[in-house]
Amino acid sequence: MTRSPAIHGLKRGIRFLFSTYSQDPDRRSKEQVLNILLLSTMAFVVGILVVLLGNLWMLHREYLWGRIFIAASILIILAGLYGRFRRGSLLLPTIVLLGFYFLGAVGVGYAWGMHNPVSQLMYAFSIILAGILLSARYALYALFLAVGTISLFTWLASRSIIHPDTSWALNIISWYDVVAYSIILANVAVVSWLFNRSMDQSLKRARRSEKALLRQKELLEVKVEERTRQLQEAHMVRVQELYRFAELGHMSTALLHDMANYLAVLSLDIEDLKQAKQNRSKALQRVQQSIRHLDSLTGQVRRQIKGEAVVSRFNIADEIDQVMRILEYKASAARVTLEWQSAPERSELMYRGSVNHFWQIMTNIISNSIDAYEGQKQSERSVYVMVENFSHEIVILVIDHGGGISPAKQERIFDPFYTTKKNGSGMGLSIARSMVQKDFGGTITVSSNHKTGTVFTVTLPRHGRSKN
Repeated sequence: MTRSPAIHGLKRGIRFLFSTYSQDPDRRSKEQVLNILLLSTMAFVVGILVVLLGNLWMLHREYLWGRIFIAASILIILAGLYGRFRRGSLLLPTIVLLGFYFLGAVGVGYAWGMHNPVSQLMYAFSIILAGILLSARYALYALFLAVGTISLFTWLASRSIIHPDTSWALNIISWYDVVAYSIILANVAVVSWLFNRSMDQSLKRARRSEKALLRQKELLEVKVEERTRQLQEAHMVRVQELYRFAELGHMSTALLHDMANYLAVLSLDIEDLKQAKQNRSKALQRVQQSIRHLDSLTGQVRRQIKGEAVVSRFNIADEIDQVMRILEYKASAARVTLEWQSAPERSELMYRGSVNHFWQIMTNIISNSIDAYEGQKQSERSVYVMVENFSHEIVILVIDHGGGISPAKQERIFDPFYTTKKNGSGMGLSIARSMVQKDFGGTITVSSNHKTGTVFTVTLPRHGRSKN
């Protein structure tokens, strides 16, 4: 069944009359309230105008022309306000409409007394509209203005300055009074219903927004944690690179001293070969040995600079020997002796892993043990290195009898940037532990007290992570 054009046009007109144009939910709720109030007020004025015209036509009361003119003027003003409202203006129609109801309350109170129910209802309606259409503080302003107006008119009436007609209080309530009360109360009910509905909608939006914000917060926390972890990892990689170069700088004196010794021996052996002062075969052996040592030192420095972590087979004892030779100059300057306490068969200490990282681990630990004697006055100043070979693991002990480390500091000694030295960076032991765990699948622990000194224990599994 098709709808007639008249019905279709009527529905479109109704939708247009009650439609809003704002995209903001809070402003749209105010538009709905103002729209209905303007339409209902115009309908009320139209009803009054019809009644006045009817009385004029049927009863021929000529004095009604003035009231008809006032009602028609008010209707034209309201229609103009509605036109501005449909074009997007909200403030001016609101103020004028509030003024219309407030002045209506004042006029009714002036004519029939401030205790007239219609006047009181219109005052209350004006206060409610001010709070809904403007803001809560304007409701207070409207309240103070209403109380002031009522007080002023009451005082004027008590002084017989004005003479309101209160004869209505002696009459029985009429149907005209019922209609007036019903219209005002209906407007109050509609406005309250629209306002409460908009508040419920705002509350639902707020709850949905809160849930969305909580989800976003959780996602953001996860992203922040992930990004922080990535930044920390990148930062640690960068710090390890810088620390590698810093350690190379710290050991440069020892490296140069060691290389200078081998170069001096090499120079003497070459001179002996030229003069043939001794057995050439022995001199050649020393030359080859010196060259091997120089080549080993050069390779170690190159690996330190490049940060290479190539997995290969190496001898743990040989690498510790080399580290101790390089650190011998630092130990001598600190009046510390480096000693092997015991060493198993070297052939049994072959291991597979990153020789460069192993070299860094031992350098950091032994160098830290040398520094333990700083500021100490012991007569015996030694650092002992022990290697114990077991079937499933190799244990390396680095022992000193320095000042020791307090229990509180032992818990943090492997933390990045934590140091007990005056000029320490706090990265040596942290990097050593990281390499032991990640590159070799092993562990590093510390045991210390102020009486006996400190023991660093490095445990490397026979089949470590580096073997894969």
